[in-house]
Amino acid sequence: LGQRDAQGIIVESNFKVYAYTTGPLHAALLGLFCRVVARLPNMVVAHLAAETALQAMKRGINIESMIRYLESAAHPKALKRKRDGGAVVPSNVRNQ
Repeated sequence: LGQRDAQGIIVESNFKVYAYTTGPLHAALLGLFCRVVARLPNMVVAHLAAETALQAMKRGINIESMIRYLESAAHPKALKRKRDGGAVVPSNVRNQ
């Protein structure tokens, strides 16, 4: 797969989450703690909102698990951000 065809999740500092994927798994998992805004053939656009994260916590999903999932499913561009000294999940999102 080329960089253009790569799959994975990018989390932006504005709490937007982009999952480049063709399968239903990322969409389903993101839906557990994000508000899914759009589902396209090769991408899911979501928003990490306080209310959806709180609902997930009430169902037993802790913050560390959410962050760990976002990091483990990271898109190559997000991993490059980490190699360049940044973070896969931006610090303002992680600390919220």
